[in-house]
Amino acid sequence: MQSTLNIMSKFFYKGSRVNMQDNRGTGYTSKKVVRVGTETSPAKVLVQTEAREEELLALAKAHNIVVDIVVSEEEPEDTCQLDALINTATTQVNEKLPSRNDPCLCDSGKKYKKCCGA
Repeated sequence: MQSTLNIMSKFFYKGSRVNMQDNRGTGYTSKKVVRVGTETSPAKVLVQTEAREEELLALAKAHNIVVDIVVSEEEPEDTCQLDALINTATTQVNEKLPSRNDPCLCDSGKKYKKCCGA
């Protein structure tokens, strides 16, 4: 009879007869975000010369990006992660249109609703 009450209290809530187990601290955390270019996940860059390494270090420092640079003369240069972090897309803000009763943008002296907004 007791196990039936426990099962039924899950389906028909009339108060908390059974304390439910708290599982928030276990398992997979889906909200964790690791960004490339931070201390925990530095951007990986492969260059061929030490001069190029110094150039990219200065560029990363100017943009506050943490990089892990490997110098290898045999392999081709790979700066994809650093380029993607520096050249991020920015949103453009359009000029706000005036409301109906504001003066028109074309300086005609009329209200916007009777001039360009018609």
